[in-house]
Amino acid sequence: MPTGQTTASINLNTFFSTDTVFKVEEVQQFLTEHGSTNPNTGKALLTYHRSRGRIVSIRRGLYSSVPAGHDPATYAVDPVLVTAKLADDAVLAYHSALEYYGKTYTT
Repeated sequence: MPTGQTTASINLNTFFSTDTVFKVEEVQQFLTEHGSTNPNTGKALLTYHRSRGRIVSIRRGLYSSVPAGHDPATYAVDPVLVTAKLADDAVLAYHSALEYYGKTYTT
């Protein structure tokens, strides 16, 4: 295991690679499933990864992971993924759905 990385940190990197836009609750659930019982662990790990540029905050409680090698200041987060995570009952339809499938000419 590389110096400075914990098991939870490595697992969280796996989480970031599969869930590019996520809520704090999803991180807490992931950590709980992987053996973490301390609720402050998730907050501490999010703060750590945010300071390292591995994740960026979209709004309170909503984050996006930044792929390795990309600049967090200029990385463009997929707006469709953000919209889908803004509310639990969110539905993308009509123009948004067409835009997702690349069938529109305007944004």
